[in-house]
Amino acid sequence: SSTAAWIASGYTLADLSTAAGATLCAKARDWIKNHWATSGITNPLIRINTTCTFSNSNNDTFSITGTLAILSDGGFNLTQQSNWNGTAGTVKNIHFISVYSATCSGTTKDISVSNNTNFNTYTNVSFYTPCRATMSNQNSFSGQVLSKDIGLGNNFKMAYKPVLVPGITGVTGFKQDISYIHE
Repeated sequence: SSTAAWIASGYTLADLSTAAGATLCAKARDWIKNHWATSGITNPLIRINTTCTFSNSNNDTFSITGTLAILSDGGFNLTQQSNWNGTAGTVKNIHFISVYSATCSGTTKDISVSNNTNFNTYTNVSFYTPCRATMSNQNSFSGQVLSKDIGLGNNFKMAYKPVLVPGITGVTGFKQDISYIHE
């Protein structure tokens, strides 16, 4: 939940006080959609330090002009059609992170992505939750999903791309093994 490593890596903490919305989650959505372009911030870090759920509105379009990180004490519910469009040129990373908690009670920290949540080819996306991630009914995207539990529904396609967080310098591989044999 600390922002120091993110700031040391070139992110700037976004000031959500100018954004509209009753909760920090609504303010974060409004800031990304309506205030980022005029903020002067290239790589915003949005810190939601309450347990609200970040969600989009139907047919939202977000213009991603730099790397975006959203760290939340709550979860993410991207279950209405939306478009997250990185601008042409270099690929932009988007991080949706439910900060760590030792327990998962209810759905407070869960991530749900469905119903044509679109990320264009100029974005790589990472989703992290210490609880449950549910992915379904969407177009393909490049990135990674890290969670304790995962639910994959129809039409889920993801091309794995490491989307590294500050402090991680590379991915050297992984070990795959059989975890259960039924005889």
